Amino acid sequence: MVRAGQDLFGWLHRHRLAVTGPTLEEHLIDADGAHAIVLEVPVSPRQGARTA
Repeated sequence: MVRAGQDLFGWLHRHRLAVTGPTLEEHLIDADGAHAIVLEVPVSPRQGARTA
């Protein structure tokens, strides 16, 4: 797993969130060649986690 993925799943764990469905990954490139990756991840509170 790449570092960004480890950071993402660490953040989800610290915020007591769990992935609840499939993810969507989009690769975007503009006319100047700049690029970005958008990752859509459906989440919900983990079981047993208290909500604020």
